[in-house]
Parts: sequence; C-alpha cells; structure tokens
Amino acid sequence: MTFDDATLDGIKDEAARLKIEWEVLAAVTLVESGGRPLWDGLCPIRIVGHYFYRLLPKEKRDQARKAGLADPNAGKVKNPARMADRYAQLQRMIDLDEEAALASCSWGLGQVMGDHWRSLGYENVQELVADAKGSIAGQVRLMGRFIERNLLVDELRRKDWASFALKYNGKGALKNGYDVKMAAAYAKIVKDAGSYAYALNSVDLMLERGAKGASVRSLQNKLHKFRYYNGALDGVFGGGTEAAVMDFQRDAGLQVDGRAGPITMARLDGWTAADSAHAKPNGVADVVYKNQQAIRNRPCTTQLVQALGSAVHAVFGPGMQAQIYSGGQPRFGTPGKRTGSIRHDDYGLGGRALDAWIIDKNGDRLTGKNLAKLGQYWLASNLGGCGLEMATGGIHLDEWTTPPPGGGMYWMYPYAEKQSWGKDVRQMLIDGTRGIMP
Repeated sequence: MTFDDATLDGIKDEAARLKIEWEVLAAVTLVESGGRPLWDGLCPIRIVGHYFYRLLPKEKRDQARKAGLADPNAGKVKNPARMADRYAQLQRMIDLDEEAALASCSWGLGQVMGDHWRSLGYENVQELVADAKGSIAGQVRLMGRFIERNLLVDELRRKDWASFALKYNGKGALKNGYDVKMAAAYAKIVKDAGSYAYALNSVDLMLERGAKGASVRSLQNKLHKFRYYNGALDGVFGGGTEAAVMDFQRDAGLQVDGRAGPITMARLDGWTAADSAHAKPNGVADVVYKNQQAIRNRPCTTQLVQALGSAVHAVFGPGMQAQIYSGGQPRFGTPGKRTGSIRHDDYGLGGRALDAWIIDKNGDRLTGKNLAKLGQYWLASNLGGCGLEMATGGIHLDEWTTPPPGGGMYWMYPYAEKQSWGKDVRQMLIDGTRGIMP
C-alpha cells in the first residue's frame, strides 16, 4: 500500500463520516488514484476536452478548437503525461473561460468532475477546486461527497464492487476490471494492516448462499442447536440457512449480511444458551427473516425491526414470532430492476418496509381481524404505513410516517377485500389512522 499517513488519516475520517470500513474507501482510492494522491506535489487532474467544448459559449468554441484545447469528439484532446504540463494547459483554458475550464476537469484522487459542484453542495466550481487543491483530506472529502450524493454508500458497505464500479466508473468499468482491482486492493490493504476484516473478503473463509459441503453442514448444526435453523442438515447453503445466519448475526450484534465468515463463525462457536436468552429482550417478540424474496432480500432498518418486535408483543403478548419474508430492496435494482413500491428501498441503513407473517404459540399464522389488530396498533401508534393481506396472513408494515408520492397510510390488497371480514378489517385500519387502539 502506497498511501502516506496524511492520506490515510483523510480516508479514515471520511470513512467514519460515511459509516463504512476505512479499508473499503482506501481500496477505492487506491484504484482510482493509482496510489498517488499528489503528482509531483500537485492535485491530480484530467482534462476532458469534449466537455470543455460543450460548456464553452458558442463564440469561443472555434478559438478553443484551433488552440487544441477543445473538440466535440471525446478523446481528441490529449492529457500531457506530466502533471505540471496539464496545469499549464488548464491555465490556457482558464484564460479563455475560467468556469468552463475548471468544470471540464476531473479533480483529486477520486477524479470527480468539477461540473458536479452544484450537486455536491459547493457554492461554485472554484470552491470545489479549492477543496481538492487544499489538502489530501479535501480530495478524499470531495470523493466522499460524490459517493454519498450518488447513493453508492450501500454498495461499499456490502463490498459490492461490481455495482459500485459500474455506477462510479461507467459502462466500461467491468471490462477494464475495476471491480476485480478494488476487491484485490481491499484484500491487500486489510491484510497489510493486520485487520481481522481481511477474512470478510476471503472466499476460502466465507460461507454464503450456494456453498455446499461439510463446512455448511457444521454451520447448520450449530445454528440448529440454538434454534436459529430448523431446516434439513444437508450441507447446502440455501435461503433457509442464509436467513438463519442473518437472525444469529442480528442477535450477536454483528453486521447482518447472511454470510458466515470467520467473525460470525467465531461468535457462533462461543455462543451459549444464556447468550440466546439474553439476546431476546423481555417485552419484544422474536423477529426472524424467513424465505425472503430474491429481490427484496436485504435486512430492514434496525428501528423497523425493533418496532415490529415491540408492536407484536404489545398487541398479542409473549410467545409470538414475526417472520419477515420480504425486506429491503436495492434502489438501483438487481440488476437494473426494482419491484413494486419504493417503500421497501434501502437508503443505506436497511429496507424501510417489510412484509411478514405473525406466528402464534401453536405455529399458526394470524389472519383476518386478529392480524388486523397489529395493523390498527401500528397506525394508531404512528409507526408508519400498513397493508393487509396480500395472501393468507401477509401484512405489510413500514416506517414511512409520511407516505411516498402517490401512496397512502393504509390499504387493502385484493385478497383481503374479497374475504367476509374485509369490511371489518378496513374499518379497523381507519380507526387506527384516527388514533384508536385495538
């Protein structure tokens, strides 16, 4: 790793602000900058000649083109190899039109276009440039703003290098191997830093969906021992095993990603029955993830899960279980697709909506007016929106206290409307919006 202490300090500060591992941001920085936050003592820039041509007033374009500073076609204006020569070329552009020139360069180790100054919260393009040229920390801060503004923080938290590279670097990213380079950089950085997080990205030490064999069977046995997993002990890491891992990670206070790496396995190896009992607080129902949909397979926000557990216990008492079968979904699709309402979208902290079954002490799903009590309570408590029932026993709950555009605070699905109890359930939801408890 070629970063000096000043660069690392800037990376760590910005990573803390974004709430991601500093090693992850360092990997992105290493690939984007080539490990050189300063070139010959200068903030790195890349001149984009066709961008300059587009931003220039029409009366200045011919002059810029004749001087070799601008061209309507991408790639025609070359960047000098030496950074000092690039700055000399930039000065000639500035002499022609300062704002267009500064906006037509990418700045800093994250190579962020100056023209993004408005969306990134700068007063003008000069302020963006000053931040990048002022310090290495300023360069990192600029890159962090771009990542945050373009909703890429979640991809970095999940170490989804391919999705991040496509959105950060464009369509040619995967062809050019940016995702592979970032993954390799991350592995090297955490290994060199002596970080235990190295194991999180090691294929050899990671069990996840699709894995098979004795290691998976051992994992299933351990999860079964503490009643997180009730499926077949077949050594196949499927949806049931993934959901069980997520449930354990939640109780153990770990990152909930459904993958069993060394940190999860070490915690599971030392887990006891007393730990399980302590992880289930009094006054809160058991909440688990169960057979989640392929697209809506992300965890929900911590606040939403806690609210669900508390509400189920408050309405039905002890001994109940909430099974989330549809949780958060990526805002950008899987890949390029999204399903249904934006209520389920994950904004970086987990999905803001869920669909669940409520299971009683006998193992039966609640339905009809009994299940509607939870919906009425949810609405009366102003916890968010509610929908009943998409199929037998299915309830939608979310944390949108103000509904998204075009939405409402409650609704009935066609299945529920057709049932004999449909009108009664609708009235219960209306009562909930009026603050009337069940």
